[in-house]
Amino acid sequence: MQNLLKEKRVALCVVLETRVSSINCEWVSNGVFHSWCWVSNVEFGNRDCRIAIEWDPNMVNLCVVGMMDQNVLLMSGEIVFTFCDSRGRLYEIH
Repeated sequence: MQNLLKEKRVALCVVLETRVSSINCEWVSNGVFHSWCWVSNVEFGNRDCRIAIEWDPNMVNLCVVGMMDQNVLLMSGEIVFTFCDSRGRLYEIH
């Protein structure tokens, strides 16, 4: 996975409806995206992570603006990213 990310110069990865348990969320993110920053809405879920967002801090500067059980709002400069799970069905990149 790391080779693919480097080869394609991927700087942001959003995984929706992950269903990763809250116990394993950090382990999965750190295992796949070693030196990347990441955030998830696991604290708002019943027992699992619905939205996980990972980014390379060397290529992207993101700030978490808001988070709920069905969405995560991030900002990078003047660009706003909104990601929702399947119940919210909202995916915006401005």
